[in-house]
Amino acid sequence: MEIKNHRSGETCTLSFKPRGWRAKDSFEIKGVVKDAKGAVKWDIAGRWNSQLVARKAGVGHGTLEPDANLPTTGGAASTPHILPEYILLWKNTVKPPAPFNLTPFAITLNDLPPGLSDWVAPTDCRMRPDQRAFELAKYELANTLKQDQETKQREIRKLRETGQMPPHAPRWFNSSVDKDTGERVWEPKRTAAGEIEYWAERVRAHEAGQWTNVVRPTRSPRLAEERRLIFGAPSLPAGRHLHPRRHRQVRTEPCFLSLSLSRPALCTCPPHIPCSARPLFV
Repeated sequence: MEIKNHRSGETCTLSFKPRGWRAKDSFEIKGVVKDAKGAVKWDIAGRWNSQLVARKAGVGHGTLEPDANLPTTGGAASTPHILPEYILLWKNTVKPPAPFNLTPFAITLNDLPPGLSDWVAPTDCRMRPDQRAFELAKYELANTLKQDQETKQREIRKLRETGQMPPHAPRWFNSSVDKDTGERVWEPKRTAAGEIEYWAERVRAHEAGQWTNVVRPTRSPRLAEERRLIFGAPSLPAGRHLHPRRHRQVRTEPCFLSLSLSRPALCTCPPHIPCSARPLFV
């Protein structure tokens, strides 16, 4: 793999070594950073499942090892600092016991905390009921919702192909050509004042209660009903009450995502979504 700075001419070449018969060769990465003239400036080593370190070329003795402990300054009475000739580029963190070995960052990508649903566009992927059902471990329901969603997408595509609907056009991005690489890139649309249009429209829509030129997804009756079950219904069964402020269902039992993040008091699911096998409400 080669990463190139097209403006300075610097390059970074990384080699992912194939696994040998010995376990110690697993996941190994080796690489170098060169300047525009081709001179090696940094050596890189590590493993893609543990850490990645860099050392200035010509510093130290021998080959930079993937499991190297970087030398530090300072004694026991002071806080150690890595020598400036070395850089800890990346270090893996302990994974929470979440399904599918998800990282804490990946878990939060689909997070929809209280109040955020009032700000995001109706087409935001965090509003997809199939994803939410999957997070709640309702796998059969999630699969049904996903199939309905894909069926609806195919129907819309046919309508566009036959001219019954206008061609698809990105709402928030424009296609352009990168000046350095000459490759096609997508840049965010901007307002006349130079603001990124999505963020400006988000503030306006929150105040007006309606997004401009954003088509709310149409759903099949079954999909709409299942979404109602996942995201909550206007009326609640007996024994379930509404929070006096938010007017939403409130959960007293943490979800598996909050437990996986070792934060049982903080749930990553919106409070109006039941997130446990037997949700409790107050």
